[in-house]
Amino acid sequence: LRDALFVFNDEDLEECLVVLREKRGMNEKQIRDMMTYNFKWFLLRVRRLVPSPPDLVKRYLEVYNTYKDVVCHKSGKKLFGTPAALAQHRATLKHMRRNCLSDIPFFTYYTPLKRDRDGLQRWACHRGTSANEGLHQKLRQLVRGFSNSPRFLKAIISEFLLMWNQNIDVKTRGLPSKYYGLYDGQLLEDEIEKLSAFLDEPSHQEWVSSKSLQCTGESFGIINPTQ
Repeated sequence: LRDALFVFNDEDLEECLVVLREKRGMNEKQIRDMMTYNFKWFLLRVRRLVPSPPDLVKRYLEVYNTYKDVVCHKSGKKLFGTPAALAQHRATLKHMRRNCLSDIPFFTYYTPLKRDRDGLQRWACHRGTSANEGLHQKLRQLVRGFSNSPRFLKAIISEFLLMWNQNIDVKTRGLPSKYYGLYDGQLLEDEIEKLSAFLDEPSHQEWVSSKSLQCTGESFGIINPTQ
C-alpha cells in the first residue's frame, strides 16, 4: 500500500541504486532486502510524490482488489469482510477523489540536507502535520495562565513565532548557523543597508530582506467569539 500511495523520484532512486551496486557491491536480492528491512535509508535519499486523484485511486484499487479477499489468520475473516473495514475503504476512496491526499502541484515538500559519505543528497520531508506537534507543545507550555488578556497573548505569541521561525530557518532551510538566536531582523537589515554604501558586495548575502518579500494579506490576532 505504501508503494501505491507514494511514487519514487526516478532520478533519486537510480542514484541510490548505482551507489549500492557499484560502491557497496550489493546484488539485486540484497537491494530488495534493504528496501524491505531498511526503508528509512531510502526515505532520507529519495523524494516521493503522492499522485493526482485519478492515478492515486487507480493505484489504491489495484492493491485493494488484490488483497481484499485475503483471510486474516487471527480473526479468520477476510480483510475487508466486516462493515467497519468496508466503511474505512469507502472513506479512503472518498478522500482520495476529493483531492485530500494528493500533493499540491508545483509545490516542493523537500529541502536539501548535507550529502552522505557516498555523495548522495539527503532530503528533509515536510509532508504532513507531525512536525507541527513540537510547535503546539511549546505553545501550550508558553501559555499556561487562564487570566491572560487577548492583547498580552497576541504579543507573546507573535514574539514566540518570530523566534521559532528564525530557528527553523537555521535548522532546516539552509540559513547559516551564525543567525541562530538572532531575532532582531530589522536591526540586521538596517546594518546591511548602511554597509552597502561602503562595500562592493552586499553583506549578509544569505539573509533575505523583508523588503524583497510581498505581503500575502494574512493577519494574526485573537478572534472575538461574540462576533
